Amino acid sequence: MGKVIIHIDEQEKCSFLLSNVKNLKKENVQFEIEVVVNGQ
Repeated sequence: MGKVIIHIDEQEKCSFLLSNVKNLKKENVQFEIEVVVNGQ
């Protein structure tokens, strides 16, 4: 199982981040995905 941490600190890039997560979930390899969000 792979582990992935995705960081975002800009609200404008949220849809891009969600697309990345969806693409990872489509892979035949299981990933543990953690999303770290901070900012204003």
